[in-house]
Amino acid sequence: MSFLVGKYKDKVFKKSDSYLFIKYCEVEDNGVMKIKLHQLINHAQTETVHYLLAKYLLANINDINHLSINKVVEDTLISKTSVLKFCNYFGYDSWKQFCNNLQAEYLMEQQRLASLKMNAKLMFIKDSLKDYLKLKDEFFYEVEKTITYSKIKKFARELYKADKVFIIGEICEISLFYELQDILSYNQKKVILPRYLNKKDFDSQINNIDQETLIIVCDGLHCYQDFIYYSSINSGYDHSSLFRNNKKIFIGQKSNIQSDDLITFELPFSFNEYFIRLAITDFIYKTITYYLYRYCDDNK
Repeated sequence: MSFLVGKYKDKVFKKSDSYLFIKYCEVEDNGVMKIKLHQLINHAQTETVHYLLAKYLLANINDINHLSINKVVEDTLISKTSVLKFCNYFGYDSWKQFCNNLQAEYLMEQQRLASLKMNAKLMFIKDSLKDYLKLKDEFFYEVEKTITYSKIKKFARELYKADKVFIIGEICEISLFYELQDILSYNQKKVILPRYLNKKDFDSQINNIDQETLIIVCDGLHCYQDFIYYSSINSGYDHSSLFRNNKKIFIGQKSNIQSDDLITFELPFSFNEYFIRLAITDFIYKTITYYLYRYCDDNK
């Protein structure tokens, strides 16, 4: 999906704003709706309307833009009122608006998958596999230089000092923190991961952030400034003001920002997003290991 200028949801972009328009679409349509549908299938009770509609929509996502609300009612035997409530649950006022944005996200995801498929084909060609492995080795050589033992200890120490931790960032990368959440609960830490299923839940979480909350921001492909800027556009919150008085940890690209309350763990850049996520996972698990060694001793 490639936009140069146009209208997206309720925002109109001028020709001079083409870069911002593209970035806004990328942030808004970064798989969030589809992930929400999968979350409903994974966690909702199977007899609920939300579960049934999520399952139906994922099964018909290829043709979602041509799926009328009457067709959905006919196929699922779910009332039109319930279908519209489902749209409201996702933050949309109409079925058409919901479908248009799910379709836009689907097209964006298809482009991303096409790129991943191309990389996979290149990787498993005999001659290219050596180059791929060389790139991987070079990338993780740089990771070892930037994510040092002292930084792992520093991250673990900040986690230990905090009573409440709020983790926000790229939605697929947030899932990498689930085990850390479990480990921190051992020390009676409250760890908050964003509830993206609806705006009301997210609003409630934001309102519970106080000045003592440690904010962890993870966006492996972007710098801190870009994350704050585009996430503020996406959510409607001014994240720079929202987290102004909090201690913050950022995991991502080099950020040219100096602040006493911001600790940055810089990752080397790679066009291969899997390299980035492997590096984040490695960093998290090394931190967990050190945290268990240093701060979870029952005798202390």
